[in-house]
Formats: sequence, structure tokens, C-alpha cells
Amino acid sequence: MDRRSVLPVAFAVEGALLLLAFGIGAATGDPPFARLRYDPTAMAIGAVGGVALLVALLPAMRSDWPPFSRLAEAVREVVRRYFAGSSLLELAIVSALAGVAEEALFRGVVQTALAAAWSPVPAVLVAGALFGLAHAVTVTYAVVATGVGIALGILLVATGDLAAPIVTHALYDFLALVWLVRIEGVREP
Repeated sequence: MDRRSVLPVAFAVEGALLLLAFGIGAATGDPPFARLRYDPTAMAIGAVGGVALLVALLPAMRSDWPPFSRLAEAVREVVRRYFAGSSLLELAIVSALAGVAEEALFRGVVQTALAAAWSPVPAVLVAGALFGLAHAVTVTYAVVATGVGIALGILLVATGDLAAPIVTHALYDFLALVWLVRIEGVREP
């Protein structure tokens, strides 16, 4: 795929997820951004969370353990196919779109609706598992993404502000893409 198509694809995919979030939110009575407060403390916690996720997951990208080495190669292939040669602005836009749209859907709507029906713990676990399934590039990626989804859900519960998981998600995506494209130098196929 021509790398210049990354933004239209990102807008289409993340836009579809945002529309889905608004649709489910309308059906459940839980608008996707009802818990968005823009609290500076929550946003700072989100920033720390984004850096912490990167620090926690970088060793997996260097691991010789077969599930992690397959995960790393799958991630590098996706980055190679869609992001190699992208500018920092493109990486920032894609990361922001993913953070906003995916958190609106999985935490803003799904987790919030499930928490109203059940309680926070199963809501966080189920929303995290759905987030993992949505990221099932490999089995390991799905498991890791489930753990990340659970962490993002805990951030929402702990801060009460959707800004925290949005910032964590967007910042992690941006830092990981910059790491892979600019530091590791993943090149176009």
C-alpha cells in the first residue's frame, strides 16, 4: 500500500469506530464522551501511562521468545506496510485518531454501559477483552492488547475522566510509531 494513503485509511477506520460509538451510545443512553472532563491531573496521569506502556512493551519487541518475536515481526510488518516514510505529523494524527475513536468506543460506551449493568470490574475486563479482540493481529497481540485495554479501563475508573485513557492510548501509539519508524528505521517494502 502506498504510504500516502495512511491518513485516508486512518480517517475511514477510526471514523467508522467513532460512528459505531455514537450509534451504540445512542442505543444505550451512554454518549461516548459523557465522561470526558479534560481534568489536567487525569491528562498528566494519561501521559505517564503512555510512556509507561512503551517502556513496558519495548522489551517484548526485542524478545527471542517465539510468541513475542512473532508479535514483533507482525507489528513491524504493519508499520512497514502503512507507516514507513510517514511524517511526524502523520504519525501524530493517526495516533490521536486512534486514541479518541477507540477510547470513545471501548471505554466511553462499552465499558460505561457494562458498568451500569454489572459493576466496574467485569465491565473493565469485558471491554478490555473486546479491545484485545479488535487488535488480534496475532494471538499474542490480542493477549497484550487485552492487558492494555484492561489498564486503560482501570485508568477510566481511577480518574473518572475519559481523557486519561485517550491520552495514554494516543501517546503510546505515537511514541511506538516514532520508535519503529524513526529509531528502528522500519523501511517501506
